[in-house]
Amino acid sequence: MPWPDRSATKRVVALGLLYCLGNRTCLFGNLLRPSESRVQRVQLHAEEETLKRLGRVSRVPSRPPSEESEEGSLMGAVGGSVLGGLLLGPFGAVFGASLGSDWGRQNAGQASVDALGLDADMINLAKTVARNLADAVEDKKRVTAVKDDLAANIVKMEADVDNLSADAMAALQNDDEDAARAILEKKVPLQQRLSSSKEELRKALHRVSTVEAAVKRLEGEALKVANLLERAQAATGSERTALADEASAMTVKDPLLDKFDRLEREGY
Repeated sequence: MPWPDRSATKRVVALGLLYCLGNRTCLFGNLLRPSESRVQRVQLHAEEETLKRLGRVSRVPSRPPSEESEEGSLMGAVGGSVLGGLLLGPFGAVFGASLGSDWGRQNAGQASVDALGLDADMINLAKTVARNLADAVEDKKRVTAVKDDLAANIVKMEADVDNLSADAMAALQNDDEDAARAILEKKVPLQQRLSSSKEELRKALHRVSTVEAAVKRLEGEALKVANLLERAQAATGSERTALADEASAMTVKDPLLDKFDRLEREGY
């Protein structure tokens, strides 16, 4: 009985190893997972974009560059957000009274606030909603940066996994099974870190979605307060009393922020 061709045997072994790599059934079992397919990465990207659209906040129109430069660091700090528009508006002294230099202005002078002729309750309401909104915007910037860093790191790790897979295939094509196995051993911990990072990204996306929704709601409340201040400034007597009651009934703390704080404490 003739011996089988040696080169043919090697090809069979190589094909078998490649099959194992593709189906994750050999060598290291389920630990040898290949990188996510391009379709899955596109789906992840689509999920992220959908969450962004669902939580997108309202924006005031951007101002011409010449006007932005005249305002100093304020527009750079708030990025054209609703809060930025309020700080630049007629009641900017009130809304900015509780915000520091990080938002482009030092604490507003009491004389500027008093000159508006508003009741103390109205002023405190505006200060509170501005402070809550500013904190929420900062939270949004922070968790978005974390999400972006995770996504960038995942892309890099996926590329590294793909490169190791290509190196292992090249080693098999050169009939060097030992080298292929050594390369695959390097791939295992990298894939484990990749899997962990993807779970962290999922949590980060949830946090971003939650805080974006809170920012959007608080922006709406801030605009209502601005409208209330405008009406109160022109009101007298019973009208002003009614507006004061309306101000007392307003909710300036968004429950989504409590949920966001809980998610952060739980590491979700």
